[in-house]
Amino acid sequence: MTDLTVMEENKGMGEKISLLEKLGKARIDFQSASIKKTGKNKFVGFDYYELSDVLPKINELSKTYRFICVVSFNAETASLKVIDIDDQNQSVEFTSPMAGVNLKGAHEIQNMGAVQTYMRRYLYMMAFEIVECDTFDGGLGKKEPENGKPTNGQNGKPPENGKPETNEVEKEKIGKLIGEILETKNPEGLPYFREQEIAMERENYMSGDLQSVIKQHEKLQKYLEARKGANNGK
Repeated sequence: MTDLTVMEENKGMGEKISLLEKLGKARIDFQSASIKKTGKNKFVGFDYYELSDVLPKINELSKTYRFICVVSFNAETASLKVIDIDDQNQSVEFTSPMAGVNLKGAHEIQNMGAVQTYMRRYLYMMAFEIVECDTFDGGLGKKEPENGKPTNGQNGKPPENGKPETNEVEKEKIGKLIGEILETKNPEGLPYFREQEIAMERENYMSGDLQSVIKQHEKLQKYLEARKGANNGK
């Protein structure tokens, strides 16, 4: 017997189904649906959920379990409120601090649209417990030289100040190099990378661990060199 059949029978007997129970059942149904990830990061080599991947199924589940999702934004916070259609006094709200994005060459309205798209995606993932690969590993990015002694800095070199650098410090340094690559322009003054590529790579940098960011930087370097070569060949 399906969850929906149980809901209809309980509803017919006058038993009230709480919003939390509806949302819980919807989460299970979503996880069982095996939604395909269509987002692809060809530089680092992993797939991820686009908003367009998850939203159709979520809308379908909202209709089935009779609730509606309302997203709103203000200067500081993005929120998603799940409201029970059968009892609109029942609601569950999920919130996240707003984050900015500055796409090179984009208008202010385009930057705002990019932020809202990303925030909607993260809010729906939060509300429906949608899990992607957990790339965080505190041990990633640490290198061991042949003599077996741990190194302190990038590429086995100790930092200039003599103090070990944390993964986050190294990641920030590489992130700046990634930013320079993404902002590189051709002789005509046009960027080598499209707005969507820049937004995706910045998101990958922010969500990736040190090892992923190192690989991302290496692949972006090669990709930029290839584009420069293609441009020079014209």
